[in-house]
Amino acid sequence: MEKREIECIRNIIRKNIESTENIEHIKNDDELSDFGLNSISFVKVVAEIEKVFGIEFDIEVMLAKKFKTIDAFVSYVDYKMQKLK
Repeated sequence: MEKREIECIRNIIRKNIESTENIEHIKNDDELSDFGLNSISFVKVVAEIEKVFGIEFDIEVMLAKKFKTIDAFVSYVDYKMQKLK
């Protein structure tokens, strides 16, 4: 996945997290729940990523609560985009 696509995912996550923490400095392996990611912001993040990247998150994967870090989102988006090729 290209750096610009990774940065796009980071920006989507930053935009949708309501936090008093300094979210500009979230590292790719930081637990997003520590920065305020909750069920509502998670749904917003998923919806925007689906729209921007033209993919659909599998419900089974979303229910498994695998998206705890930016890296997890990036890996899944990359996987889904590879399947589209």
